[in-house]
Amino acid sequence: MPVYCCRWPDGDISFVAARNKKEAVIALDEYGDAETSDIFTVDDFMLHLRLDDNAKLACRSVGEVAQFEIMT
Repeated sequence: MPVYCCRWPDGDISFVAARNKKEAVIALDEYGDAETSDIFTVDDFMLHLRLDDNAKLACRSVGEVAQFEIMT
């Protein structure tokens, strides 16, 4: 299943696995109106999370290929 990246107007980004872009938009509706945002697939998606001392997830890093696709 493809991973989609949504670049929100405020600069935030979200990731969602969905069968197609339409289903990605529906899933992203939990956070906001994604129909007006830039949504694209990310090949070779990799994300490393860390569990901190307060039991919250923090992003440690994004894979090199995914980082390149997100930033371009």
